Amino acid sequence: MEKISKALVVKENIAIYPRATFEEIANMLDEADDLDESIMEYIDAFFSNSYDNIQIDVQNRVLIPLDMRNTYLKDASSVVFKGVGKYIKVVDKDLDDKVTDKFKENRKENYEKFVRAMKKQGI
Repeated sequence: MEKISKALVVKENIAIYPRATFEEIANMLDEADDLDESIMEYIDAFFSNSYDNIQIDVQNRVLIPLDMRNTYLKDASSVVFKGVGKYIKVVDKDLDDKVTDKFKENRKENYEKFVRAMKKQGI
């Protein structure tokens, strides 16, 4: 089995990053101002909710560690893998369906919010 990446828990979802991307984020956090309490809280949460043993088996299935599954996906009858930029998000399918339905109900407002946020960033 091959180790492919590191995983992080983000808002009760599992985010699987390529190892190089995860290390890039970790290096950036290492250079952050350690006197700022909110930054240190984020850094602590980032590293304490990280898992290092995400692997792919011989049948090309992503293996999520048992303790991670039991903690964050214990009630999920099935999960969804979603590509999100630089990482893959693993979420409970039932919860994801609810979020997707809510997003669809508010599609116009969500789009306008997205455009405002992108303009604010100069994109």
